[in-house]
Amino acid sequence: MKHLFVILSLVVISTWGHAQQIDSCSCQANLNALIQVAKSRYAGFEDKTASKALNQYNQLRQNLEQQSRLTSPSACLTILEKYVAFFKDDHFTIHYTDQAAASRRPVKAKESPDQINRYLLANQARLSPIEGTWRDIDDLYSVTICRDQKDPNHYTGSIASTKVTNWQAGLVKFSLKQMPSKRFEAVYYFRDFTPANYTASVQGDIIKFSGFGGHWIRTVAKFDESAQLARTVNLLTQQRQLPNLSFKFIDANFCYLKLNSFQVADSAFNTVLLQHQQAISRTPHLIIDLRGNAGGCCSLDSWGEFIRLIYTQPIIDAGVTEKVDGKLISYPGRTVRRDSVAKMPQQIALLIDSGGASSAELLLEYARQSQKVTLFGSPTSGTMDYGTVRPYRLGCGLYEGYVATVRSDWTLHGKIDETGYQPDVVIGDDQFDWVRVVIDYYAGKPVLKNR
Repeated sequence: MKHLFVILSLVVISTWGHAQQIDSCSCQANLNALIQVAKSRYAGFEDKTASKALNQYNQLRQNLEQQSRLTSPSACLTILEKYVAFFKDDHFTIHYTDQAAASRRPVKAKESPDQINRYLLANQARLSPIEGTWRDIDDLYSVTICRDQKDPNHYTGSIASTKVTNWQAGLVKFSLKQMPSKRFEAVYYFRDFTPANYTASVQGDIIKFSGFGGHWIRTVAKFDESAQLARTVNLLTQQRQLPNLSFKFIDANFCYLKLNSFQVADSAFNTVLLQHQQAISRTPHLIIDLRGNAGGCCSLDSWGEFIRLIYTQPIIDAGVTEKVDGKLISYPGRTVRRDSVAKMPQQIALLIDSGGASSAELLLEYARQSQKVTLFGSPTSGTMDYGTVRPYRLGCGLYEGYVATVRSDWTLHGKIDETGYQPDVVIGDDQFDWVRVVIDYYAGKPVLKNR
C-alpha cells in the first residue's frame, strides 16, 4: 500500500508538472510575458500609454487576453504581433525563434500559375498598368501581378519562377492595395516568408517598394522605351551592387561615399573618411548615400571625422533615459564645440529614403544641425526616438524579439518616429539617378524643394 501511494504521488506530481509546463507555453502565458517585457524594459511604454492612448491600450490588451485563451501556442504570433504593433516602433519586435521558424508558412495564390497566365493572355487589352510579369533587380524572382477579381483595388504578385530554393511557383511574393494617391500599400514576404508592411509606387515599367523591397522591372517594356528602360535598370543594378563604404570621385567638384549599412565595426565609417581625407579636403561637395541604411552600430563618439567635416556651429547631443527593471534612469546630454570649421567640403549632401532608420537617423540628427548639410530624397522610416535594443525571449522558446531600452530626450519636445526625417530637397519617385539630381541642384538647375 505504501508503494502504491508513492506511485500515485509521483503520477500526480508528474501530471501537475506537465500541466504547469503546458500553461507556461500557452498563448496566454506568452502574451503576459510580452506585456511584462513592455512594462519593465521598453523605454517608450509610459509615453505610448499616456493620456488618451491609455484607454486604447487597455482595450487592446483586454481583447488580446480574451483571444489568447482560445489560441494555441504555435498560432499565437498574430496576437503577439498585434500587441507589439500598438507601440508603432520598429525597435520593439516579436518573431519566431530559429527553432520555431519552420512554423512560418508561405501564402499560396488563389489561382494556379496556369490560370494566371490564361487570364493575362485573355485580357491583354484590358489589363491595368501594374498587371503583367515582373522580376526583381537581382533577377532572383519572376512574378505575375494580377488584379483580384472580387476587389479591383487589390493585386497579388505570385511567383512564376525563382532561383531561391525555399520558394516555388504559385506562392505569393507580395500583395498590393491601391490607394487614392495612386500608391499602393504592400505586404512583402522575405525569403523566410516573414511579412513586412511597405508602400509601393509604379513609374512606367518599374515598381519601387519602400524599405527593403527594392525595385522590380517589367520583363517586357510596355510604357518605357526599351533602351531607356535598360539604361535605368543598369543604373539601379550598379547602385545596388556597389559595396558598402565605397568611395569614389565623380568629378573635380564631387566625391561620393556609399553608406547603406552600419552593420560594421564602430570605427569603419570614421576610418573610410580618414583614408580619403586628402581627397575630401580638396573637393567642394561630398555626397553620402544613406539610402536603405537601417542602422546598426555607432554613436557620436565613433564619428569624430564626420563631425569635423560637417561642423559649422555647436552640435547638441541630447541626453537619454534608460529603462532598467521598470525604472527610468536619466543621463545628461552634452554640446560638442570645435575651434575651427573645415574649409572643404563646402557642401555635404545626404541621400535619405524610407529605408533609413536607427543609427542612420541618429547621424542625421547631428548632420541637420550643420549649415553645410542638405538632405535629399524622401522621408526616413522614423525609428530612433527609442533605441539601444536588447534581445528577449518568451516562455518556452517559441518567440523572441528586440526591445528598445533607452529614450532620447528630444522626445520631450517632438518625436521623430511620427514623421521620420524630412528631406530639404524632395526627390520624386520618377527620379532614379539621385546623384545626378544632387549635382544639378548645386549647379542651380530647378529641383522640387521641400523647405
